[in-house]
Amino acid sequence: MKHLYRKCTISTFIIAFCLSYHFSYGQTVPSLSTGLEWDQWYLVNSVQQIESQFNAGRRHEESNLGLGPNQLGDLQLDADFLSLPFEEQALILLNAERNARNGARYGSTTYTVVPFEGAEYTLCDVSQGHADDMQTNNFFGHTGSDGSNSYSRITGAFPGCTEGTSENIAWNSIGGNGFIAAIPFAIYNFIYDDACCGWGHRINCLKMSLSTNNYNGTSRFGIVGFGRSTGANGDFFVMDYFDPEPASGNCSYDLMDFSTGGGTSDCPDNIDLTGMISTGIYQAISVNSSGTVLANSEVDLIGAIDVNLDVSFEVQAGSELTVEIQSCNGANAQHTNSSSGWEEEEPVFINGEPEFRRSAEN
Repeated sequence: MKHLYRKCTISTFIIAFCLSYHFSYGQTVPSLSTGLEWDQWYLVNSVQQIESQFNAGRRHEESNLGLGPNQLGDLQLDADFLSLPFEEQALILLNAERNARNGARYGSTTYTVVPFEGAEYTLCDVSQGHADDMQTNNFFGHTGSDGSNSYSRITGAFPGCTEGTSENIAWNSIGGNGFIAAIPFAIYNFIYDDACCGWGHRINCLKMSLSTNNYNGTSRFGIVGFGRSTGANGDFFVMDYFDPEPASGNCSYDLMDFSTGGGTSDCPDNIDLTGMISTGIYQAISVNSSGTVLANSEVDLIGAIDVNLDVSFEVQAGSELTVEIQSCNGANAQHTNSSSGWEEEEPVFINGEPEFRRSAEN
């Protein structure tokens, strides 16, 4: 299969960075002179592959910008990372990359890059609305089908409460339920392979201005929102940002607390289905089965990371079996056990080829 990897401008390398940004940066980590491409990205399906590519990006940056060996450290993710809500995945990766550069010395300058404050519910609604708009109306760009842009969408949701806004968007051509590593892939390209777009996505991810960080002290900076829409027109991801005014009667913010729901707190580590399996949805980080699906049953096996079917696994006549790799909500936990291997099908691409796009707006 031909690997088509398009880059930049708003309609080709379909990550778009939309900087509708209206204040100056206090400090911005330098851009790279050359990027590092993530080759065969569409085959990625494990946390280890994600860590390896991000760490290769960090080594590339250290060499490219003259940093000391391993100055940016290594990305280390929990084993259940790919089972987390996509908003949490995005926030973890962005803050890990920001933390890696906090106190790093580029040339004669030591940079302060503190984590984002968090993902905000209303801003995520804004991001999700634009992702759904692009999916439904089959376009890629910062101008919505109603003529809105990222600045008008964000400030419309937070009137009088923003000191600067920006937006990154990304799209890949995997249809259906989307690409399991879509969020890591988009953020990697925003930071490490953005020469095509003048490094605007990287600026949006790593920007810093403590002089205007008057919302909640100087240990955190800015609020982010994320949206994702998968389906027949591909896999769309939106990252919105704004620097908030201090909380007041007119300006209030509701940050997501990932410790109270979603991800692994609601999703069992694994399920082992043995014996006769009746109609139902069986979900876990890892789903394993050596059982038999009863005749005329409808069974969904959903694994956040993998689904492992033993050679003795059977499906009786008249049954309907669906096997999916996607985030789970923790329903129908059964027993626990370990697993063997499951071979994934080739991903289904829009227009038959792997493709990625991005755009940014400030």
